[in-house]
Amino acid sequence: NFYYPQIVRKTLLDLKDGQFEDGSLNDFYPSYRRDFNYIPEWDFHYLPMLWRTYYYYDDKYILEEAFPAVERMMNFYLGWIDKNGLLRKNPGWHISDWPEDFARVDQGGDYLTVGNLKFYDDLVKAADIAKILGKGDLEKKYRTAAENLKQAINRELYVPALKSYKDCSGSKKHHQAVSALALQVGVVPESERDAVMKFVKSKGFGSSVVLAYNLFEMLYDSDEGEFAYELVNSEKFPGWGYMLKKGATNTWEGWTGLGGETYAHPFSAYMARFFISGIVGIKPGAPGWKEIIIRPHPEGDLKWAKARIRILPGEVFASWEKTENGLKLSVTIPGNTQAKVSVPTMGKSQVKIYEGLDQILPASADAGKKEVKFLSQEKGYANFMIGSGQYMFKVEY
Repeated sequence: NFYYPQIVRKTLLDLKDGQFEDGSLNDFYPSYRRDFNYIPEWDFHYLPMLWRTYYYYDDKYILEEAFPAVERMMNFYLGWIDKNGLLRKNPGWHISDWPEDFARVDQGGDYLTVGNLKFYDDLVKAADIAKILGKGDLEKKYRTAAENLKQAINRELYVPALKSYKDCSGSKKHHQAVSALALQVGVVPESERDAVMKFVKSKGFGSSVVLAYNLFEMLYDSDEGEFAYELVNSEKFPGWGYMLKKGATNTWEGWTGLGGETYAHPFSAYMARFFISGIVGIKPGAPGWKEIIIRPHPEGDLKWAKARIRILPGEVFASWEKTENGLKLSVTIPGNTQAKVSVPTMGKSQVKIYEGLDQILPASADAGKKEVKFLSQEKGYANFMIGSGQYMFKVEY
């Protein structure tokens, strides 16, 4: 439900109001403690939260209100960039992944790969926000810093022989989600992406709860839904299926449920979001959902899926169902918006696609009354642009 932006706006502005004088952020508000509440990796979530709030609601106001805090935070962490171009580990409580009772990330070095990757992503988003706000000098400053950090990460923390990123400087450990995060934020050189993806997939489910979020978002964004489905659709340890097998009625803080962890931790319920954005494939394609993306992942033995969400322009609905010789995809798009619909071709090179009674691929002479514009065909998908309304796509092998 994306209909109530007030909650997220208040959270972002509360964190701004609780910012420490040096530019780092307080993880709780209101709070007076610095010893426990300063986790650098948690600071790095502020920019993604801010950017997503702007993108979901086309809310330039929140960017303007929060940008002074962004600028102070960027200045603070840029001050920790060392001569080798990397962000040095500072005295905070560092959490690369959490909980640490499974798939612990090595944090023994002076330069933590997760922290560097997340700060790189922050710099990119800070530059994008500066551009929107017309702050050209700051945009240039942050883009230059991001590019320099990207080069340093690949020079100092990437191991070409293993096609993966080490956990930290001096480490011999290569955590699955460290490389998954590198893929997600766009640090991996294009020539190396396939090899790094192969490394990530070779590790099975090798991430704790926090970085598993980045792992799954990266997998769905990279159209690796089959692998994501294999990880989720299992009762084996680790994972949500294991929690259910053990009788969980809430999502746990960690996979094991041991070591003082809570048994009702909302942050680990994010897989429910990926049912919508990944399996059904509903995501924003432009600020304020002025353009909507529908890109389903009908993987494995899953026979159907559907989702309905409320956004500011109205309600979005998508539903897919496998048939004996193809797939049906039903889509409803609210007024004053448009959508890019990626119709799954199920790995087939030769398919027929219909919208209603009209054949739209290969295109017939009469494409029908509704606005359905063919865009392109790629591996696994045929892409169309549609306006608001109800649509029924049918794929036949």
